[in-house]
Amino acid sequence: MTRILLFGTFDGLHFGHVNLFLQAHEHAQEVYVILARDETVKQTKGRPPKHTEQERLAQVAKHPLITQAILGSHEDKYEAIKHILPHKIGLGYDQQHFVEGLHEFIEKELPHVEIIRFRPHREDSFKSSLINDGRGRLL
Repeated sequence: MTRILLFGTFDGLHFGHVNLFLQAHEHAQEVYVILARDETVKQTKGRPPKHTEQERLAQVAKHPLITQAILGSHEDKYEAIKHILPHKIGLGYDQQHFVEGLHEFIEKELPHVEIIRFRPHREDSFKSSLINDGRGRLL
């Protein structure tokens, strides 16, 4: 079975996330998700997430399109990749966090892994930053 790995905050699931999961299934039978830790979200976005890491984890893990969801490591941002050993890594169309250094890591450590950039789904409505500002829509 082909495994694809996704990374993100997933701070309130919306149709953009579901579309991401569907696009992932176009490339693999198993979809794994690594959720950003609360502390990581604070560092990268300059604010805490609206939902705790445990709440976000529970919501993503119970989604029927997800094989497994786990929290990222506090120490090694590539630990999940080494643990899951995906065939592919899927990145959101606007994903910027975690991307720096990823290509170099894959090329050196796991050259068989393909990195895919997914297309957007109505980014004018289903984007976490808009939803958090009250301008977008949740599921």
